[in-house]
Amino acid sequence: TYSSYELMVTGIFNDSGRKEPVLVKHSFKCQAIGRNFTRVDMWFEAVTPEEFDNALIKHPEQCRGLLRSAGDSRSGAEILEAAVEESHFTIQGLTRSVHGRALLNSIEQKIHEKAMPLIDEAAEALEKLSLAMGGGTSKPKPPAPSPEELVGGDFDLQWDPEDLGPGP
Repeated sequence: TYSSYELMVTGIFNDSGRKEPVLVKHSFKCQAIGRNFTRVDMWFEAVTPEEFDNALIKHPEQCRGLLRSAGDSRSGAEILEAAVEESHFTIQGLTRSVHGRALLNSIEQKIHEKAMPLIDEAAEALEKLSLAMGGGTSKPKPPAPSPEELVGGDFDLQWDPEDLGPGP
């Protein structure tokens, strides 16, 4: 079983007519035969800001992965307080400010870091398949871009939602 802690802004409205944000523990359990999944169970549990903060201390890698690695170090209570306003942010809106673009670049770098091992594994599998089918070797793989090339420079990423630009 693997769990991660995330923020959800539900479609359910509270008494004041606002969408209700909630911190959740998202868990899933996979059953597999070899590399083939035979069953995946997923479930969500609402957690308090204090439970989120405790998880952040004990298992920071499980708490809001990309946003945390991009500099979001807020507590559960702070995340909930800003959740509805931040749910209106869009990628297009983030591109309108220097800080927003830096945040997007940082997230892109983290995705690249996570994806490269999978891309390399897929390329190796295709190479083996090509050889097994009597084909020649494929073209040499170009080197992966450096984080500096992906990000475009050094950024001091302090999480400040006011710098992220307007929502839609």
